[in-house]
Amino acid sequence: MPLDKIENKTLRQKVYEEFSESIINGGFLPGQKFSLKELAEKMGVSIMPVREALWQLESEKVVIIENNKRMFINTLNQSELKQLYKVRLFLETELAEKAFDKNDNNLISQLQEICDEMLTKDTDPKAYLKLNKRFHFSIYRAADNPIYLDIVKNLWLREAPYFIIQNASHDYKVQIERHFNILQAFTDGNKKELKKALKKDLIEALREINLEVES
Repeated sequence: MPLDKIENKTLRQKVYEEFSESIINGGFLPGQKFSLKELAEKMGVSIMPVREALWQLESEKVVIIENNKRMFINTLNQSELKQLYKVRLFLETELAEKAFDKNDNNLISQLQEICDEMLTKDTDPKAYLKLNKRFHFSIYRAADNPIYLDIVKNLWLREAPYFIIQNASHDYKVQIERHFNILQAFTDGNKKELKKALKKDLIEALREINLEVES
């Protein structure tokens, strides 16, 4: 459960961000228990900002807090995962299209750099997961739609622990190829292929955790 210490920052938000990053990057599994004291010690902060950050994550359905004592990562059933996927597909496609319309060569350069780095991390799960998030959110942030972006961030947080399970001992070559296909669509200026490539990436990610979805 890797967590970095927080120093000289606005504590509640920084604790929230650090804990969220740890979830997305493979630090927690579905249903995994933890304590206020444990998190506070790992981050080098007092209990209060940790408690406040967890309240926010509880309101976002990322964690469960029972009687202010028992705390664990929320769990999702197959139906809920599929529902989240459908919302993700809609929002992430919209964001990708908006980013595409901006015709930003800097974005294409960023995506190329990330894809190239992925090729060097294809046997390192945690490094790959960080690059995967960086790739997708480079696109989504470029759309300049903060409301959609915040919703997508929450959906990633809620789904992430399930993708950690299947990524623990995974060969990423196929996943990396899907990201190169998304990059190629941007490079070619082909919005139709972009939508197709992004949809395939999301569908295959769900199939990798044994969830069949309508394509």
